[in-house]
Amino acid sequence: MGPRTRRWVGVNSSQATSGWTSRVVATLHQNSHKRKDDCVGIFDKFKKKAAEVAEDHGDKIETGIDKAADFADDKTGGKYSDKIESGSEAAKDFVEKLDTDD
Repeated sequence: MGPRTRRWVGVNSSQATSGWTSRVVATLHQNSHKRKDDCVGIFDKFKKKAAEVAEDHGDKIETGIDKAADFADDKTGGKYSDKIESGSEAAKDFVEKLDTDD
């Protein structure tokens, strides 16, 4: 069952093609692109703002990531050092990528 089908659980094909149900389905389908466009716009704004912050404060963000990784490593007694290190490197790479994207 696909994501669109799940919305209409309890509505069989004969109900969806007759009466008020078909009007509701048509209206929801017609307006679904507006919700998607709104979400895309919000995420584009968020990405732009994140890139600005990364450009202005990338060194401070990386320092914070290092401090958080050291804290987590201390609290776990070094048991997960390799995983913490790879996670912190991935986070720093992400910040660097934001900084270089336009």
